[in-house]
Amino acid sequence: MLRLYALLAGLVLLALFLFARRSASPQAATPLALAHEEVLAADLGVPEDVVRTLAHQGINEPFPIQESTLPDLLAGRDVCGRAPTGSGKTLAFGIPLATRVGKGTPRRPRALVLSPTRELAEQIHKELSPLLAIRKRRAVSVYGGVGYGGQRGALRK
Repeated sequence: MLRLYALLAGLVLLALFLFARRSASPQAATPLALAHEEVLAADLGVPEDVVRTLAHQGINEPFPIQESTLPDLLAGRDVCGRAPTGSGKTLAFGIPLATRVGKGTPRRPRALVLSPTRELAEQIHKELSPLLAIRKRRAVSVYGGVGYGGQRGALRK
């Protein structure tokens, strides 16, 4: 087991461990966001509770990569997307992940997202955590260069 952690020390990854968790009460969206919710939910297939969460975060319009990928990803199809930095790729792939993934059990994660840097792993974690909370799931970041104590504890849950 320690050998596995030693190998992971050089890698940066975000592990999504999906367990039951109490989520905060849903936040009310602004009228402008509610008007746009219908477009997202109807045209792209994004569930309304996810659209409300995104609207509460100020995300009211899909980026082109999201418009192109969300319908297929939400339907369970494989997609390969390429887009520049800051174009919405995290949510393009994160929304379907948070929407479709089942509950994990202790030591049995249901999804794993790899990233090339620790900073990107934390950004992905920050973006996906509110979406996962809707479904009573949670995300855990695991990466090298830091102590294993807290990460191992999170992995055991």
